[in-house]
Parts: sequence; structure tokens; C-alpha cells
Amino acid sequence: MPAPAAAALLAAGLAAPPATFEPLREDERCRYLVHRPVHGGWPTIRAECLWPEVPPERLEAVLGEWSGYAGVFSTVETSDVVEPLGNGTAVHHVHTAPLMADREALLLFWREDDRRCTSFHWTLAPGPTLTLAAHMARP
Repeated sequence: MPAPAAAALLAAGLAAPPATFEPLREDERCRYLVHRPVHGGWPTIRAECLWPEVPPERLEAVLGEWSGYAGVFSTVETSDVVEPLGNGTAVHHVHTAPLMADREALLLFWREDDRRCTSFHWTLAPGPTLTLAAHMARP
């Protein structure tokens, strides 16, 4: 059983999902929700997971280290902090995956803390998209 602090952190993720999100799928440890914008744009995916064997402090250290994502997520080839941007941090990511062209993006990362939990967020950074020749799809 997780420590009380861990239980509170994990229980917060199992509360009712925000009204604008609908269930996408579930597995034994996570539930995935999606918000589909009404007027176009990209859908937002939300993952709520239970990992009672992982201390919250460790999870916060891993997810809060923006430049370390290449060592955590198998599809992230590079994760380079660019600069502070508003209330977040701009991070350049290159993603690679089998059977897909490499992708890169400038992402905006930020964290939110409240009494119940810490949440980590990322989305496309505002502004022009990146198109570096080294990571463009080839015909």
C-alpha cells in the first residue's frame, strides 16, 4: 500500500474526469481520456495512472525534469530546454517511432501544484511550427 501522501496523490487522479473529457480506453494501470475541440484543432489526451510502487517524489523528479524526457519516453529522441516562455518552459522535442516519419515540435511545459496533487502539462508552444530538414519526412 502506498504511503498516505502517495495515496492522496494517486487518488486525486481517479476522481471524476473533467466534463469536457470522454473516456478513450483503459488498461490495468491507466485510464485515457480525450477532449475533442468543437471548432477544429488538435484533441487533448489525458492519462490518469496508478503507480503505487513509485514514490510521488520520484515521479515529480522524473516528470519535472524537462530535458530528461529522452531517457524516460522511448519515442522521444531529444528533449532540449530552449527558454522560459510565459509561465512555462519552451522545450524542443524530436520524436521517433517505427513506421512513422520523425516529428519535431517546440512544446510548452508547465506544472501546477495544489493541495491534492502536482500535475504536469505540455502542449504545442504558440508561434510558428519547426521544420528542420533533418527531421522532415522523405518521399
